[in-house]
Amino acid sequence: MTTLSDIALPYRLAYLKHQAEFRRTFGKPLKDFWEGNILGLDIIALDRFIAPDDNESLKDAITRRWSAGAATMIEELIHGVQPD
Repeated sequence: MTTLSDIALPYRLAYLKHQAEFRRTFGKPLKDFWEGNILGLDIIALDRFIAPDDNESLKDAITRRWSAGAATMIEELIHGVQPD
């Protein structure tokens, strides 16, 4: 049986793993874009902050303006990090 903790844990782990790196990279605290451990990253707020060009994906905009590593970090924040 899947518990609420099982659902929330990957997002909590991602938050803890990336909070300092997020601030260094984007100059804003991750908590400004975080909707808690159930909902996770507020992708709409992040999209507004990044403001990709017309017909450009959020991932491409992050890669262009910051790095592929920054885009990978965002993917982990979206999908969570599996516990060891």
